[in-house]
Amino acid sequence: MRNLFIITLTFVLFISFIGLIIQHQGNSGKLAGHSTSEKQTEKILSVAMDINIPGYFSFNGTSFGFNRDMLERFAEHIGAKLIIIPQNDLYSSMQMLATHKVDLVVTMSKYTELCNESVNILPPLYQQQYVIMAHKNLQRGNNIKKPILKNLLAHKNGVVKQDFTSTRTYGYWLDSIENNCAVISCDNTYNLLSALNKKQFDYLICERQEAEMEQTHFPDIASIYTFKEEEASALFINSLNTTLENNFIEWLRIFQNSPEYTDLYNTYFRNNIWNNISSKNIKERISAFDDLFKSEAEKTGHDWRFISAIAYHESRFKPDVVSRRGALGIMQIMPSIARSFNVSPEEIQNPRKNIEVALLLLNKIEKSLKFSANTSDYDKLCIILACYNAGIGHVMDARKLAVKYGENPNKWECVAKYLQKKSEKNYYTDDIVQQGKFYGRETLSFVSNVMGSYSQYCKKNI
Repeated sequence: MRNLFIITLTFVLFISFIGLIIQHQGNSGKLAGHSTSEKQTEKILSVAMDINIPGYFSFNGTSFGFNRDMLERFAEHIGAKLIIIPQNDLYSSMQMLATHKVDLVVTMSKYTELCNESVNILPPLYQQQYVIMAHKNLQRGNNIKKPILKNLLAHKNGVVKQDFTSTRTYGYWLDSIENNCAVISCDNTYNLLSALNKKQFDYLICERQEAEMEQTHFPDIASIYTFKEEEASALFINSLNTTLENNFIEWLRIFQNSPEYTDLYNTYFRNNIWNNISSKNIKERISAFDDLFKSEAEKTGHDWRFISAIAYHESRFKPDVVSRRGALGIMQIMPSIARSFNVSPEEIQNPRKNIEVALLLLNKIEKSLKFSANTSDYDKLCIILACYNAGIGHVMDARKLAVKYGENPNKWECVAKYLQKKSEKNYYTDDIVQQGKFYGRETLSFVSNVMGSYSQYCKKNI
């Protein structure tokens, strides 16, 4: 009888153990912010994004926007990969949120009335205002009052962007106009401003920041009126997801007071990012610096599209950017690096000189790494990028660790693995590690982003 009891107990314990394994495997695929295993290799922050809101737009297959980039920073903060699911049906988005298929829903603040006890609202990422754009000859001073605005737009044909109709301001505007004809459009602001410039209609209502970014191509177009009401994007989160909610609120409070936030804000709202990702020859160019990248890259045998991809993720093609660490210019060169190539900090702010030093640095990195003959081009580029971002010392540490544990130091997958492990005490205290502790998440994200853009650029007919 005693033996039967022991056998039965052993069987029950075995079944319980199997159940725990199955549960662990099931949890390993959950979204970021949910209960996950410590051994999970990649978390996901999944966001259902309303395609009609300002702060998010897609261009040539790549997504942009202040809202989108802020969410990417948050995803990096919690060690997750951002996945955007474009949506134009808010009901479907809210259903996805309720069933934990997404972590967040981003839409216009007008829809906060949809919230109930199962949904909480997170602080907005930024506020926006709407403007009326028209030919300058329609302008009547900078502070047009609504009664004058009513007369100004009377009998005029206009276009209203779709996202404006989701705001409270839209209702105020409808109440204030008479004898006016306006149609609603889902087209992007650049195309609509182009049509306005060709006088296909008389005015356009769109988000102020987007208008300012894209207005430089159309010098005859100006803002003739700014609606005083500010509108905010709304972030919805499942009320059960308290860990992610608390993480977001605390992160946003700190991030909005950081130099990185200032850099990001300036990139979008003061440095005219749209001018860098679009041009009149939009299908034929990557940036305004294509010719410069081509001529400089040709001297060293690099693919100019690869260099362009680095520049995009370093500076968004802004030659006057200075990072919080002091990196300068379009390729974000540190003054100490410039001096090592006998170039002064003043000279390095010249785009041509900046690119030239970046190419010299890439060549120096590649020679120092001493790749084996059978190393693939992909692995070479990834490891070189990691050095460009993190410094060659940390990458060499990771390669030494790969060798120690019987893995290939010329394989990016292996190097990336040990760059991440350098944040763990067992690894960064190893005698072969020279550069100490290192958090590799930012570098891995940089490599992935640059290689992704490089792949997109190679598909262009340039």
